Amino acid sequence: MNEMIIVAGEKLQLPPARNEGAKRLFSRLERLPQWLPSEIAATRFVTAVATEVNRLPTDTDPNSIVECAFNLAVIGLLPGPQLGHAHMVPFRDKKRNGLFATLVIGYRGFLDLSFGVGFLKDCQPEVILRGEEFERWNDAGGAQVKHLMHIDRELTWDNVVGAYCIWHATTGGHGIEVVGRKELEGLKKAKGNVWHSEPIAMAKKTAVRRAAKLWKITGRMANAVYLDEMAERDEPQPLLIDVEPTDEPPPSLAEFETTGAAEKPAVSPELLAGFRQKLMTAKDKQETWAEFQDDPAWELLTEAQAAELRGLMGA
Repeated sequence: MNEMIIVAGEKLQLPPARNEGAKRLFSRLERLPQWLPSEIAATRFVTAVATEVNRLPTDTDPNSIVECAFNLAVIGLLPGPQLGHAHMVPFRDKKRNGLFATLVIGYRGFLDLSFGVGFLKDCQPEVILRGEEFERWNDAGGAQVKHLMHIDRELTWDNVVGAYCIWHATTGGHGIEVVGRKELEGLKKAKGNVWHSEPIAMAKKTAVRRAAKLWKITGRMANAVYLDEMAERDEPQPLLIDVEPTDEPPPSLAEFETTGAAEKPAVSPELLAGFRQKLMTAKDKQETWAEFQDDPAWELLTEAQAAELRGLMGA
């Protein structure tokens, strides 16, 4: 039986829940819009999430499904193959002895987050195939590449020898990230599912995500990189907000309004290392410290991480 709910003041009819995680999530869907970015239509997001969770196997851990959905809301990406922004992927976890829904960000998702804040002018992810000429070098203008592609390209995984991403910022900067076959092969072996069904898109995503660390880091981008890297390392993804996926009924509207933010997850090791390296090599540490306060990624640091960097001020 289909259930009718109210989302952002609009009536929305849900499809029948096809797994236990969907049942738990559907009782909480009215909560999702409060964490969505203002530019994301609440009804469209909730509909996409409901459709996506129903595609998951019936033995997928229910709590992981709920956590995936709320993390998607915080990041502000729509799940599903239509846009390719983000995917809920069931991964078998041998340590926890079960099937867990894991949030995997697509390369189009990283691009959407960066184009959305006006940082990127353009971005061209591509794969390199066997027999194609590819050169990379640095000159006075920075990193450069030359890629001569075949007219009739056979886009199969066996033909891929690498992937790269060329991007230009609206402020004039540009960059190139290149990932070789060996690294891509290692990721594909470690992570099945999406890599086996969409290896070309995942190869492009790997190059784009690496480039994304050099782009304007907003809170949404930092969280997307953080969760996607945890998925790649086979680590459980934390819930980004303090909503416990229990069987308790959803709170009242008054309780919604008093729900606070969860303790911030630690930023990825690469982002923290970037802050540390910049501070240690700075000629004027006070000026660099002031720049940190204006960086959106700084807000994602835990108190312990900020204290560690503060200790470098006297080094």
